Amino acid sequence: MRPCHLLPSIVLLTACGAAPVARRVDPTELSTQLAEAELALPPAPPGTMVGDGFGPTLAEAVQDARRAVSEQITARVESEVEGTQSEINGEASAEARLRVRTTSSFEHAELMRTIGAAERPGGFVARVVLDRDDAAKVYRAELEADRERLATLEPTVREAIATLDTAVLLSTAHAPGEVLASMRRKGRVIEALGRDADATGPAEAMVLEREASAVRARAEIRLRVDSEVSEPLRDSEVSEPLRRAAAGEIGRQLQARGCRFIEEGRGAGGAELPPDAPVALATLRLRQRDHEERGLKWRYLGLELSVVDARSGRQVMRFVGMPDLVHGGGPDWPRADEATARALRGKLAEKGAHAFAAITCR
Repeated sequence: MRPCHLLPSIVLLTACGAAPVARRVDPTELSTQLAEAELALPPAPPGTMVGDGFGPTLAEAVQDARRAVSEQITARVESEVEGTQSEINGEASAEARLRVRTTSSFEHAELMRTIGAAERPGGFVARVVLDRDDAAKVYRAELEADRERLATLEPTVREAIATLDTAVLLSTAHAPGEVLASMRRKGRVIEALGRDADATGPAEAMVLEREASAVRARAEIRLRVDSEVSEPLRDSEVSEPLRRAAAGEIGRQLQARGCRFIEEGRGAGGAELPPDAPVALATLRLRQRDHEERGLKWRYLGLELSVVDARSGRQVMRFVGMPDLVHGGGPDWPRADEATARALRGKLAEKGAHAFAAITCR
């Protein structure tokens, strides 16, 4: 159980129609009140993890208690992952990446039960428990589902390797390594619950992941930028600083996923498809809207990114931030461009996180 958060030794007393009046509480009296509030909670049943939470409302106290249980699990998982990372020493093989490609979140808060709550000075205290066996059972069922998923993935991935289809090869949903990493993470959670787990996937899946990873590493994404300016400036173009900023941010997001990209017209336009490498075509559509108000000039920028396989035309990923994803202003257009470009980096990372997480070139 987490230690009780001590409250300031000031309690506000209110009477009907009167303003709050501060009364200093003796620290010893306060500690006694807090201890009595916790003692009023029922003991945790055997075989459970327990967390106490505190908050100004009952709902917040329960939420804090749930977080206390989750933190016990995630801390143990993260500790093990950090130890694994330190053992790798920069190794870049598929197996090494798989050992550390994990998160430590506990996804099944619905399995937690609130067994008691009580008022305390300044709010509430709540006690929540998680049955270790019940939670382990849920994760073991998910492990079995992952094994079935690996079996169904194999023919699809092997065909994609043969045809160099980026719609499958660059998709995290079709990556055997992502499933294997998920299994390892679930196994760590089960172990953190104090239960045994068999989180190993079939050896064939690791072999397939190595083959797919080798092909992904040769993948290339070719980026083309289309732009337009809304009325009444239809005949204008998106400002060059914003075009560069948008292409650069897209490139950074792709590189964070391990992808190589080349902007068409800057070394890759019209190039033939290599016979031994996957190629995806990315179209970045930009829409600029200008506005002037009270002596300030404002740029509004919207973008849409569509990535398709160069050979089959099948979609790899898509992100839409239209009509306006970001905007920025300044006393002149160059500084409005600068403000909009600064805003773009954080907003694209935030709003596009889910879309970019769907692809991998590693």
